Amino acid sequence: MENAEVHQVFSEEMKQPAFIHGDVTIPNIVINSDNLYLVDWDGLTIGSRYNEIAKALLNTSFFNPDHIKETLQGYEEIQSFNSAERLLISALFRLPREAWSAARNIAYGRGPRDIRILERTWDERLKAIRWLDNWALQLPNVKEDILDINK
Repeated sequence: MENAEVHQVFSEEMKQPAFIHGDVTIPNIVINSDNLYLVDWDGLTIGSRYNEIAKALLNTSFFNPDHIKETLQGYEEIQSFNSAERLLISALFRLPREAWSAARNIAYGRGPRDIRILERTWDERLKAIRWLDNWALQLPNVKEDILDINK
């Protein structure tokens, strides 16, 4: 993938940013037999849909590739992602926000409590990252039932 493709995605997003929920977490999702609803729109803002998707995956998937797959399929029922968009989502998912938070807490004289979360979830995170990297490298519109996370 060329840097120009990624640059183009960012340029288009700058011209036309998305309305984003801002806090897609388990308590803000209501599911019934037919639909999924996001509630508590207090964090509604304009921002990057790719960052929003990556954060939603981090906040709701428990690093389970099946949950990640289902979430991404739901998004792609509305609009599929091209290769550059997939790469961006995968890259953003890799950022261990707990490490950034722990470093910030240390700077403010607080303990690195978020590191414990990172330690407990590390193996699952790595599996989820491998799955998402495989997804990112797929051609859009090519549907596979299962991606092998053990490769």
